[in-house]
Amino acid sequence: MKDLQAICRAWTEAPAGQNLVLATVIGTTGSVYRRRGARVLLCQEGWLAGSISGGCLEADLIKTAFDRTANGSVIATFDASSPDDIWFGFGLGCQGTVQVLMEPYVKPSQEGGLQALEGSMPLLIDVWKSGKSSRLVCLQKGHGQVEVGFAETVLNRDQGEVLYEEMVGPPLSLVIYGAGKDAIPLAEIGYALGWTTTIVDARPAYANRANFPKADRIVTTSWQEEIYQERLSAAVIMTHSFENDRRVLDAICNQDLIYLGILGPKSRAKKLLESIGNDNLENKIHAPVGLNLGAETPAEIAVSIISEILALTSGASVFSLRESDSPIHDVSRKD
Repeated sequence: MKDLQAICRAWTEAPAGQNLVLATVIGTTGSVYRRRGARVLLCQEGWLAGSISGGCLEADLIKTAFDRTANGSVIATFDASSPDDIWFGFGLGCQGTVQVLMEPYVKPSQEGGLQALEGSMPLLIDVWKSGKSSRLVCLQKGHGQVEVGFAETVLNRDQGEVLYEEMVGPPLSLVIYGAGKDAIPLAEIGYALGWTTTIVDARPAYANRANFPKADRIVTTSWQEEIYQERLSAAVIMTHSFENDRRVLDAICNQDLIYLGILGPKSRAKKLLESIGNDNLENKIHAPVGLNLGAETPAEIAVSIISEILALTSGASVFSLRESDSPIHDVSRKD
C-alpha cells in the first residue's frame, strides 16, 4: 500500500522525458523478502520509490534494467537458491527465486499523455487517484513479448498465456474516532504503512495538525451532528466516552468494514451494542481491540491494533514465524 503511494508520487514528480523502469515481482518460490505485487520505480540515476527486496535486487536493477528493457518489457528470474549465491549471485539471503517484470517508460510531457501509455503504470495511477480497485493482467505473447495492463483491455486483444494477475487496490482507509494521546501513535503507524488516515473528534484542541501532522483528514464536528463515515475500510473507536462511542458505533456499525475495533473491555462493548439494540454484531467487533502482545503504553497498544488489522487484511494466522517450516510469506499456516 505504501509502495503504491510512493511510486505514484515519484512518477508525478519525475521530470518530463525522463526514462523510468517499473519492476514488479510476479512470481516467487521458497523464502523471499517480498511477495508478488511488490514494486520499485527506477530512473537511470537510481532508486526512486518502492522495493522488491532488501536492497540487493534493486542494486542490480539500477545497473541492468534499462539495457534489459531497451526493446520493451521483459521478465527476469533472480535465483538465490544456490548455496553459492552469497558469493556469485545477488546475496538475497532468502534461498528462493524471484521473477521480476520490468516495464520501460518515458515520462510524458503532459499529464494527459499517461492515457496513451500501456502497462502497469497507468493502472496504478488510476487506482491511486480514483480510490477504486482494478485488475491487472500480464500476458506472455509470441516471440517473448509481454503485454501488461487493465484486464478489460488486455484480455480483449489477441490472447496469450496469462503469467500474472493482480487486483490492485487503493491504500486501506483507517478512521480513528477520538483524538486523545493514545490515537497519536496509531495514526503515525498507519501513515508509516501508507494507509489513508482520518482523525475524527469534536475537540479542535486535540484534533489538530500539531498532534496529527501527517493525517490525511482531520474532522472536528460535534458528536451530536452527523458522524463522519466516508471512505471507511477500518475504524477504531476510542473517544473515551461511552456516549460518544455509542453515537459512533450506531452510525457506522452497518458499514461494510474490514475492521471495527473498540477500545475497552469486552463487557463495555457488549453494553454499547445493547445500547444501540444491535447485540448481533458482537462477533463483528474487535473488543478488546488489538492482539494480545502484552501492550500497556499508547505506542504498544497502537502496535497491537495495527497488527490485528494487518493480520485480517492479509488473511494471516497469527503465530511466531519461528514456529513455521513454510516460506516466510506463507501466512496461512505453521507447517
